[in-house]
Amino acid sequence: MASRSAPTGMLVGLVVFVLMSVVFLALTIIFFVGKTNEHEKAVAAEQALATFIRSEERGRDNAKVLEEAATGNQRSVFGEMAERAQAVQQFMGSDDADLAATRTALNLTETDTVRGALSDLRQQVKARSDEAGSLRTRLADATKQAEALRASGAASDKQHQAALAKVDGTIGDFRAAVEDAQNRLNAAITAFETFRVELEESQRNTLAEKDRELNESREEVSVLSEKVAALQSKVELASGRATNPADLVDASVAGIDPTSGNIFISIGSQSRVTPGMTFEVFDNAASIVASAEQGSGGKASIQILKVGDRTSTCRVLRSTKGQPVIKGDVVANAVFDPNYRFKFLVHGAFDVNKDGRATPAESDFLRERIRSWGGEVIDGSDLTGDLDFIVLGSEPALPAPLPADATESQTTAYVAAREAREKYETLFKEARDAQIPVLNWNRFSTLTGGGVG
Repeated sequence: MASRSAPTGMLVGLVVFVLMSVVFLALTIIFFVGKTNEHEKAVAAEQALATFIRSEERGRDNAKVLEEAATGNQRSVFGEMAERAQAVQQFMGSDDADLAATRTALNLTETDTVRGALSDLRQQVKARSDEAGSLRTRLADATKQAEALRASGAASDKQHQAALAKVDGTIGDFRAAVEDAQNRLNAAITAFETFRVELEESQRNTLAEKDRELNESREEVSVLSEKVAALQSKVELASGRATNPADLVDASVAGIDPTSGNIFISIGSQSRVTPGMTFEVFDNAASIVASAEQGSGGKASIQILKVGDRTSTCRVLRSTKGQPVIKGDVVANAVFDPNYRFKFLVHGAFDVNKDGRATPAESDFLRERIRSWGGEVIDGSDLTGDLDFIVLGSEPALPAPLPADATESQTTAYVAAREAREKYETLFKEARDAQIPVLNWNRFSTLTGGGVG
């Protein structure tokens, strides 16, 4: 009996062991599957958290400060950040939380700060305030000066009235003195009449001698008139009053090169011609006078290319359609004369290149042009007795009146502009009274061959 129960117990124990092994295996599988799911959830949670803050960023001091502030305010970290962002938007007065957009709106660079910008603005406001205070002080001083001038004017008026009263008191004495002077004048007239008779007799005796001296003077004037004739013709052309057209011709067209179109004129280095000079071409001498009176040029403008002893080669700068240059045409330059060195005064700023801006540099170009043609440029800005021409630049604009609060620089600029305008007008009037020809740039270039350099 005992021998039969032993195998049965072993079998039961084996079965129990197998069942426990199966159960343990099943539990192991269940726990493994659960652990895998929890790990996946942990990984997903870590990735979701990294979207808001990465693991290496969690240890930063500012992250801890933000976390503590969120805990103290009973908010999440995101809520704390959103609340701060809203506060910044309200402070900046903008609904846009983008930092670049905020910098653009505040006109700040990448290195600028709001605190720095506010500091600069405060400094600017203080500077404007200081400047306003200075202007108020100046205004008060000017007001005091004006009051002093008014008081001085009133005192001067009183003195003037007193002087008039004194003059009125002396008019009676003056009238008596005039009557006495009239009586003495009548006596002097009588004496003068006697003297006149005696003087006429003396004049008759010397008149023959004076006639002889006058004839000698007339002969000297005739010689001097011949010397002045060439100079006078140029002056008359510049002023449009030419009397002898033939005197205005400087040379004639000797020939034309049909291949190159170059023109040959009958004047050269012996007459002080230099390369670069320009001349106007006319049909005849009478056309020069007509052109001067109308203020226009000739039918063509030419420029010297090569100079010989008695002839020069020229290129055409400007031509008129239907009026070709032919042999026998005459050429002239009103400010050039082979036998005389004209004197010029150049004043003001010129617009030689016609860009709408008159500059001193273009005035220097004009002076150099005159010298290169054999003319003489007078230094300074005053008329001289031997001046032949005055060339005036663009008329200076009359400056606008100064404001009541004008600065020192504005006052200096106003005075300079006023003086320039007055000097221009004075020169023009003096030249007109002295009958000196006045040329502007257009007139000068027209009379000298177009003025093309």
